[in-house]
Amino acid sequence: MKIAIVGKGGSGKSTTSWLLSMCLSRMYKVLAIDADHNMDLASILRFEVKDNTRTFHRAHSEFQNKVGLEQDSKWSRIVLEDRILPRFTFQPSDEFTQSISYEIDSHISLQVVGLGAEDILYSSRCAHGHSGPLKFYLPLLDEGENQVIIDGVAGADMLHFGLFCGVDALVGVVEPHINSKKVFEQLRVLAAKLDIPFYGILNKPRDNDLYHQIKQEYKDILLGEIPVDQAIIEYDMESLNENTTQALQDIWDELRSRYKKVDTLARLRDFESKRAEKAVM
Repeated sequence: MKIAIVGKGGSGKSTTSWLLSMCLSRMYKVLAIDADHNMDLASILRFEVKDNTRTFHRAHSEFQNKVGLEQDSKWSRIVLEDRILPRFTFQPSDEFTQSISYEIDSHISLQVVGLGAEDILYSSRCAHGHSGPLKFYLPLLDEGENQVIIDGVAGADMLHFGLFCGVDALVGVVEPHINSKKVFEQLRVLAAKLDIPFYGILNKPRDNDLYHQIKQEYKDILLGEIPVDQAIIEYDMESLNENTTQALQDIWDELRSRYKKVDTLARLRDFESKRAEKAVM
């Protein structure tokens, strides 16, 4: 399953991505993808992005060659034109996937988009452009029996870009805060328009009116909640409270019970077709 973790900045997206990656790595091989500007997931996994790190934003030419697109051509042509597209694999990895992945341990590999890297400061590409390879890589990635966790950019902008058309589910992290709930609702509405399954995880729970409002209003899509745990703050997986460990397992079981495989490449193709239609209107 390919899951993108989204939400308001500060809601706990990167922490949730780390928790799920670590929890699932006890049962599966996990590909963790850091697609955020702050590259917090890479940092939490004790990985330092350097000038020579192979990131998505430094692999445009290689990816374009793999999908048969001439350099600097319009990326939407990848899915809008009639062409034979490659399939990327993880465990075992194809050549491109292997070249852009870093082994964190025997069960977790990491890929980084590189939006926070220093060399993009004066780049002619915006965050959308740098994320382009990931956008078209995801629907072409066959994860098999393994799991893919993507730590997304804060807010809803990347959904407008169509970055997550290639995932099986979007999971929004929401905390009992008025702005966090506002962004969560924006994400839910956009996901519905894009026909991407959307679920929620309630983070940083506290007994206030908004907490109870969120639980009631989104009861049909909430997978569970992550309890307050000092071990999470210290990123100490081995010291997690039993309640936290069980909560993560329950969240995964609930998500898996709702999982339905769909043609994500067709979803991305439909998205790009509609964008093209709007462009000529």
